[in-house]
Amino acid sequence: MQESNIFTPLRDEIVLLPDDVKETSADGLIITESARLPVFSGKVIAIGARVKDLNVGDHVFYRRGLSDLVVYKDIKYIFATENNVITKINE
Repeated sequence: MQESNIFTPLRDEIVLLPDDVKETSADGLIITESARLPVFSGKVIAIGARVKDLNVGDHVFYRRGLSDLVVYKDIKYIFATENNVITKINE
């Protein structure tokens, strides 16, 4: 089953797959958990019917404190509203 088929968000809700936190620096040094920056970016994997400016597959920065972290089948997902997204990341 594809990730985007697992959830069907309602209204303006979105589901994000958060980006992995790097555990080592570019030089190979181990970054301790207390020194790591919190993850605020992820990939949109499902959108509700009222979402206007996002598409499945978009890579975004989001407001972490206004979203919910859910673990389903050992995978971490972020549930948020479209308003919680700060910007798309165009790479």
